[in-house]
Amino acid sequence: MPIRDAPPSQRPFAFVFAPVGVGADPYLRLVAVGERHPRPGTRSVYQRAHKRLHGRYPDQ
Repeated sequence: MPIRDAPPSQRPFAFVFAPVGVGADPYLRLVAVGERHPRPGTRSVYQRAHKRLHGRYPDQ
């Protein structure tokens, strides 16, 4: 992943995590990695994360 000196909200790539577990052993599960704002026709990291969590893309 290219890392820039820009603030995280302006970087081209993102990681999406989901909290898992309750009680003494909670952790974060990596759900998706990818571009925040890809070119048209390519799904964003947020759309891919939604598909993995809910079984469908947001526009379906």
